[in-house]
Amino acid sequence: MAAAEATSAYSRAEKAKRELDALLEQISNQKGVQPSVADQQRLGALSNQLASTVEEVRQQADGLSDVKNRVVWQRKAERLEADAELVREAVDKQLGQYFKAKRQQEDREKLFGRGHDEQKASSGPDDAMRDRAREDCSERSQF
Repeated sequence: MAAAEATSAYSRAEKAKRELDALLEQISNQKGVQPSVADQQRLGALSNQLASTVEEVRQQADGLSDVKNRVVWQRKAERLEADAELVREAVDKQLGQYFKAKRQQEDREKLFGRGHDEQKASSGPDDAMRDRAREDCSERSQF
């Protein structure tokens, strides 16, 4: 029974790996275009799903009672773990490039003075409170 569970988990891991590979290829073919937020979220979710499924395969393999079967499944689990690590690195690289490019764009906008209004609109609650305090002080000084 445990072998059937290991087979099922292995199939799910292989499916997640194929989906991740396809999505990574699709994103890498879009040179110069930032991946959409949906693609980024999908990459993260599939990566997490692959990691948990690989862990499940490992647990199922380690729990097999038949020694010969256990050794075969442990090798499969090791290969999956190596593949999952490579995919995780590719996902991190892809998402890392996006966030780095986005941060550089924001820095350029700050440097050239664009985005100042956007920055003020997205400022934190402390900035809003400070602005309100300044307004109060200016109103008091008028009287």
